[in-house]
Amino acid sequence: ALLKDVRCQMEESKHGRLTRALEGLKADMAWFHQVKEHTRGISKASKEFVAEKREHMAAKRREFAARAELNERLKAARKAAADITAANKAREEQLTTIESKANNVDSELTQMEAERAELEAEIQHGLTIVQNASASVAKARQSFSSTQQTEALLLEDENSVSSKLNMLKLYEKCSGMKIQSCRALHGAFSCSINVADAFLMELNYTEGSDGVTIVVNPCGAKNEFAMKLFSQRDSCSFSCEREALTCVIQALVTQMTQAASAAKELYGIRAECHNICELAPVSSQYDGLGHRTRMAVRIGCLGMQLGVRFSVTLAVKDLSCLDVDVVYGSEVVGVDRIKGALLSVP
Repeated sequence: ALLKDVRCQMEESKHGRLTRALEGLKADMAWFHQVKEHTRGISKASKEFVAEKREHMAAKRREFAARAELNERLKAARKAAADITAANKAREEQLTTIESKANNVDSELTQMEAERAELEAEIQHGLTIVQNASASVAKARQSFSSTQQTEALLLEDENSVSSKLNMLKLYEKCSGMKIQSCRALHGAFSCSINVADAFLMELNYTEGSDGVTIVVNPCGAKNEFAMKLFSQRDSCSFSCEREALTCVIQALVTQMTQAASAAKELYGIRAECHNICELAPVSSQYDGLGHRTRMAVRIGCLGMQLGVRFSVTLAVKDLSCLDVDVVYGSEVVGVDRIKGALLSVP
């Protein structure tokens, strides 16, 4: 009985220790679960904080990239503005120089116009003498039946015609006109005239023909552009009555002089302005009788910095602006601004 009591006491003591150990383990387990939940909350909050910070940093990076791009654009705009300012200053200096030259040329132009009016009257008189000389040669051929006498008289008349044709040297005092050669033989007459050192105008007349034939060619390959401005062809020919020869020559010489002067000035402008990418003659206007009323040329300009290309149509007569056409880039610069700037130039 004593051993049984001792055993019972030992088992009760062991049961108590195990019970207390179990309660301790349950308490530890509860604490572990509590710590685990707390750790999960901290981890979740940390992830949310990290995600928020990453989004904030990404927004900052985008803002910094936008600011950097804006700064680059501002730098490019400031550089373009500086270039435009420098170009405008250079143009103003050129305009001042041109105005001073124009003031000096006005008086000379008035004097040259007066001299030209006098020379045109003398030229008309000289052409009348040439026509009368050709008529005298034709009459001389009909008056003599002998071939030898006819040739001798014709030779004498040819010498007379040559002496009278010397009066046509007055052409050299006109605007760029020079007589290169003249010939009259057996009722035929031919004359070659150099106009503005750019055109060669040949006059041909044969006895019995209806009128005088006029052929115009450029003087060399360097004047082909001037020829294009004059007739838009490599060469051209005209026919007119003898009575109207003087007026036709004066009109043609005026147009050829304008074309040569315009070609020279346009080539000079193209050499100074590297933005010009095209020089091309355009169709001229004609009246109801088929007479030319306007010669024009198209200038194509390309602005690489502003990304714009436009073309300007100028009259060959005085290089005045007739039309403006913007090919692309109108949304950057504006068609109205370009047209207003160019059409306002006198």
